Amino acid sequence: FALRDLGFDVVGTGNSSEKVDSSVVYVHSGRMDWGELAAQALGGARVVARPDSSRYLDLTVVLGRAWRPPAETFHP
Repeated sequence: FALRDLGFDVVGTGNSSEKVDSSVVYVHSGRMDWGELAAQALGGARVVARPDSSRYLDLTVVLGRAWRPPAETFHP
């Protein structure tokens, strides 16, 4: 809910079969600037281009095991 609280349109949540230590933002639409904003909002994450025109979304976020909500409010 951290991204939703920060104004992002979150259309779904769930658990991933992909287990990662650090968070990753996958950019499907080519809008790397949006991926960077999401990564910043999460307090840091790797941003990876993963084009996929079959998805009706711009980003997929996979939170790593070490992720904790940012202590301060995000202001872009």
